[in-house]
This record gives sequence, C-alpha cells and structure tokens, in this order.
Amino acid sequence: TWAKEAKLYRLAEAALYAYLNVDAGRTESACFECLTPPVKSKILAIASVRLLKWLRWERVEPAIIKLLTETNDPYILLNTMDALTASDLPFGSELIKTVMNRFIFDTDPEILSRVAGFLSEKANTDIIHDLISIFNKSEPLKKPLIISTIKSIAVRNRMLDDLGLSEFLYKVLREGGAESKPEAVTFLYSLGDDYALKVMIDIMRNAGLDEKVETVKGLRGKIKPDVIPVLKMALFDENNSLHEILREVLLTVEDPESTEAIAEMVIKCTEEGFGEGGFGGVDDAGNTQVDFSRQKQAFKFEREHVIKSTVLFTDIKGYSQKTQVLTSMELATFINEYEGILLPVITSHNGELIKRMGDGHLFVFEKPLNAVLTGIRLQKALKRYNSFREEKLRIIVRIGAHCGDIVRRGNDVLGNTVNIASRLESSAPGGSIYISHVVNEEIKQYIISRNVGPVSVKGIEKPIMVFEPYEVSVDMPEEMDPSNRKPSGIALSGKKGSDSVSRTEGMKITREVIDYLKQTFVSLNNIAVNVEKGEVSATEIRKEILRRWQGLQEVLKRNTKKHAA
Repeated sequence: TWAKEAKLYRLAEAALYAYLNVDAGRTESACFECLTPPVKSKILAIASVRLLKWLRWERVEPAIIKLLTETNDPYILLNTMDALTASDLPFGSELIKTVMNRFIFDTDPEILSRVAGFLSEKANTDIIHDLISIFNKSEPLKKPLIISTIKSIAVRNRMLDDLGLSEFLYKVLREGGAESKPEAVTFLYSLGDDYALKVMIDIMRNAGLDEKVETVKGLRGKIKPDVIPVLKMALFDENNSLHEILREVLLTVEDPESTEAIAEMVIKCTEEGFGEGGFGGVDDAGNTQVDFSRQKQAFKFEREHVIKSTVLFTDIKGYSQKTQVLTSMELATFINEYEGILLPVITSHNGELIKRMGDGHLFVFEKPLNAVLTGIRLQKALKRYNSFREEKLRIIVRIGAHCGDIVRRGNDVLGNTVNIASRLESSAPGGSIYISHVVNEEIKQYIISRNVGPVSVKGIEKPIMVFEPYEVSVDMPEEMDPSNRKPSGIALSGKKGSDSVSRTEGMKITREVIDYLKQTFVSLNNIAVNVEKGEVSATEIRKEILRRWQGLQEVLKRNTKKHAA
C-alpha cells in the first residue's frame, strides 16, 4: 500500500541523509546509482531526489536528465519535478529542454501541471519559441497549460513583445479551440493589447460556460477599471459557478482605483440593472489602430466582418428563353408574380435578401434549417402556381444552399461559402434544391433528403457530397419552424372557444388599416401632382404625412381598445 511505501521512503531518505553527513562522496555515488534508469527501487529513487539540494548538482545532473527522459513512473516524475522546483540549483539548458519535452510525451494532467510550474519559475525566454512549436503540435488538453507557461515566463522576465507574442496569440484566437482562447486573450490583455478587451466581451456574450469561467479566472491579479464591462457581464450571468470565480478574482484586487470602480459597478448594477445602454465603455468603432500585426489584422477583420451563415441562391430555369417569347408587360408581370411568392416565404423564415441578379436572388439565413425549409416550401408553392399556368408562364426554379463563414461587406457577401452555394444552384435540376453535406448534417434530424452523391462543380477542386431535401419530417417540433411564430402586433385572444371570433376581429382591424393606408396613398399622390403643377407648396406633402400618421395611430388605438373590450 502507499502508506507502507511512504513510511519506507521516509526511512530511506533519513538513512541517506545520515549517510551524507558521514561520507558525502559515497552518498552522492549511491544517489546517482539510485536515480539512473533503469530504476531498481522506486523508494530509493524518490528518497535520493529529496536530497538534491544537499548534493553536488554537477555530479547528479546527468542522472536526473536521463531519469526525466526515460522513466514513466508517475510517482518518481512528480517527486522529481517537486524537488527541482523547490531548489535553487543552477539548471542548464539541457535539463530545461528535457523537462519541456515532457509536454510532448506526457498526458497525465498532474505531471503536466508540475512541468508547467517548473518551467514557469526556472526557464528563461529563450525557450518560448520551442514552447510555441510544441503548442502547435499538441492536443487540446495541453494547449492552455502551455500558453499559461509562456505567459508566466514572459511576465517573470518582464519581456516585451519582442518575440512576436501578440502574433502567436492572435493566431490562437483565430485557429485554436475554445479551451485555448481564454488563456490567449487574458495574456494579450496582460501585455497591454488594446483589442483584447473587445475579444473578452465577445467571449462573455457568446461563448460557453467553461470559456467564460476561464476568462474571468485569467483576470486574477490583472483587474483594472477598463475591464469593468467584462466583470459586469459575469455579474449578470445566471450561473453560480461563474459568480464564485468572479468573487475569488475580485478579492485579489488591491489597486484603489480599480476597487472604487468595481464598487461603483456593483452599486449601479444593483440599482439599475443593465438597461439599454449595454456595457458602457466598449465601442467597437472607436480606438482604431493602424499598425496591426498580421495575425491581429486577420483576427480583427474576421471578428468584425466574418460570420457563420447559410447562403441560398435561386434562379429561374429557362429565363432567357422566356424573355424571347414574352412581351415586356408579360415579363414584368411574370417577375412580379414570382417575387410575390418568393419574398413572403423568405421573410417568414427570417431570410435576408442580399441582392437580385436578373432573375436570380441571393439570400442569407442565420440557421441552415430555415434556409432548407424556405427551399422546400418555395418549390411546393411554385408547383401549385404552375399547375394553373400555361407552359410559357410556369416558374421553374433551381435552388442551392451551403453554410459556412462569409464576409459581410456593406450590402454584399463574399467568400467560398457563397461560391459553393452558387455552384450547387447551377448544378441542381429545375424544381429541386441541392444542399451540401455540411447543411445536411445540420438539418437531417428534421428534413427528409435524397443522397445525390458527389457532384463536381466548377471552381471547386474536390467533388461535393450533395443532398436533395424534399420533405419536412413530421417529428420536427413546432418551435423549430420560424413560420409558426405568431407575428408581432395586435394580440388575438387566446381564450378557448374564441379563436374564430378573434380571427374575425383581427381581420376587421387589418382591413380598416389597409383601407386607411390606401386613402393615404391616394391623398399623397394627389398632392404630389398639384406640387408638380405649382398649385401648392411641397411642404403640403409633409403636413399630409404627419396628419395621416396621427390618423393611423388613432385607428390603431381605437381598434385595440375595442378588441380588448
């Protein structure tokens, strides 16, 4: 048992220490032999490690290096790391690199933590490049610990950003996993990076609980007044574990200015809550910086312009032929009727029209499911429409959708996601929808699709696995369907037995409002004609708009009171 082994280890340590006082040379030789792999006695090896500070380091260093390189016994490794960290021995670069390499081979969290602790206290900045190389090849478990080690070395050696640390850390934010981002962003903040605060606020708004906790934890000992918005978001989060970490971090604040700012924050939040003003002091448009590092520039651009969305393209099959057989009036009517079907379906599924391209349209959706539901329902609506139309007036549409990162630039979207969606649309047969396997993975629980197989598309090197959705699963929950949500506005009664009455009353209100708007249009049109003739001043248009707006408010108030009664 470990209790028995611990007793033996203490006896062995006492014996070696007594022997050291009698014959130091022979004791060193004995310890050297006990520490040299293959280790014959774990008890004696651990006892020898405990005597390191009394031994000549140049005598036992080769054995320690070999031990750290070859042994995998966790008890020996843990005791060796503890003894090395506690001592003030003159460690050479070979030992430092040997310890650092344990980051590569070890997976035990306790051993990795001891390695990080030793390097944080004993290593110099000349190993930071090596640690970054190890980080790039490491599994996710180790990455936060390696960043923390780099941070401790940098802070202890008062290192400025002469080794491109910001460049490395912004690369972590761009490409690393969620487990690495809190360490990276709090490290950037400790380096005085002006953009780190905005990144922390993003984490507190959008990330999971673990990221939030680690971000707040990383601020321990670094609280300044400018980080109040982050603390405020943590304070108003409903999770108790986040509150506990926040309490621990706040207890470490010693700076009077920060203490006063925190006290004001707590009082203000208690009295007023968040309100409409957001988190105060955070303005993404302000504090612009010109001289960005390459990775920081890329991260800033991606944060502000790159979003994950689903792109949907539509295009009318055979439109060019229709332009040749339809008159201008027929063509205009054709497009108007098409958009009269298309745009309401898009709107009811929370889609956004980005642009028209002749007979084609480009839309963006926040959720893949909304885009696919739009495609299915649009095709069904068009089939119903076409069943009563002659051939030349039928609207046959191809649809393509893909999801991923897109770049928002003003009123346009760019990126490979847009290109793939466009290619899928052009590859789809008329009357169908083609979606990528990425979209299908997101919606397959609720949508029935046919596996089309790999499709080669122009401009894309590898074939894309394509699916054709054609029906909504009966198992899809109602709350997943955006078209089921009740429109905002005048609420209809929800009392049992009054549904038909409520709908009738609601339709009466709607008709009255529509009639009033029609009258407004006619009135404004008449005034505009008179203005053109010079019979009245243009200010009459403004007066009429104000009068009509007040009248519309009265109509809505009157009907709302009537319906409530």
